[in-house]
Amino acid sequence: MVTKKSGETLRIGVGFENTANASFEYFLGISLRSPSGAILDIPMQRTTLNAKEGVTMWTTTPALAAEGNYAFRTSVWSVENPTSESQRLADSGWIENAVTVQPAAAYEAAVKSARITKVFLDNTQVYP
Repeated sequence: MVTKKSGETLRIGVGFENTANASFEYFLGISLRSPSGAILDIPMQRTTLNAKEGVTMWTTTPALAAEGNYAFRTSVWSVENPTSESQRLADSGWIENAVTVQPAAAYEAAVKSARITKVFLDNTQVYP
C-alpha cells in the first residue's frame, strides 16, 4: 500500500466517532507489527467527543528501520491502560502489508527519473 525507505517515519491518521448518546472520553491506540513479528505500541492519544461527534487523530511512528512488510492495528479504548478486551470499543483488526520498507539505496533507485528539456547544436536549440 505504502512504500518507505529504511529510517523514515510514517504518519497515521485514524477517524472514529462516538456512537453513544452522551459525551465520553476515548483513547486511540495504534500498534505496528514489524517484519520480524515484534509489536510496537504507539503511545495512546486521548480525546473527548460529544454524542455522535467524530474526529480524525494523527500520529507519527518512530523510524521504521527493519526492511520488509509491516502490519498496523488501530483500536479505540474506553480506558488509557486497558487490562481486558472488553475495554476495546472499536478495532480495525490487523491491516496486513500496509507498508513496505525498502533499503534506502533501493528506494532511491526505484524513484529516480529524468527528462530531456533542451538540446543545442552549435548554440542553436534544436529540441524541443
